[in-house]
Parts: sequence; C-alpha cells; structure tokens
Amino acid sequence: MPGPYEPFIETSIAQYCDAHVEPYGVEIDHIGVNGLIDCLILPAGFAVEIIYLDRSFGEEVNIHRFEKMVDNKVITPSDAPVIRILYRP
Repeated sequence: MPGPYEPFIETSIAQYCDAHVEPYGVEIDHIGVNGLIDCLILPAGFAVEIIYLDRSFGEEVNIHRFEKMVDNKVITPSDAPVIRILYRP
C-alpha cells in the first residue's frame, strides 16, 4: 500500500528526500513541509503555524496552522506549544 505522499511524487520517497529535502540551499515544498510536520513535530505534541508573507495587499499576514488530527478531529491541546515558521517566497 502506498504511503500518503507517494501519489504526489514521481520517484521513491528516498529519491525525493535525496533531491528535495536533504540538500543544503534547497527550498522546501509543500510535500516536504507536510512530511516534516507529520513525522517530527506533531507527534511531539507541538502545533505549527506557517506565517506566509506573500507580499499581497493589506496589513495582515496569512497564517496556516497545522495540528494533529484523528478522524477529522483536532487532538492537539489548545495550550500546546507552537512552532512558528516564517515563509516568504
């Protein structure tokens, strides 16, 4: 059975990581961010907020929050520590 990321990549997961995750100076993409969050951060009990500075008009930034979910229910405690990642394309 394929893993949750395999339908979105054209190589094996190991080859994808060798080319897109492990090299220095390579910008992380959506699949890499989700893998990092799902495998390392959420199991440790943290929530993640990606603050996206896309230079759009306005004074508010876009924040994408990731929390651990089971059966479409958030199980990350509301007082869980949050790791905030700043992203600017």
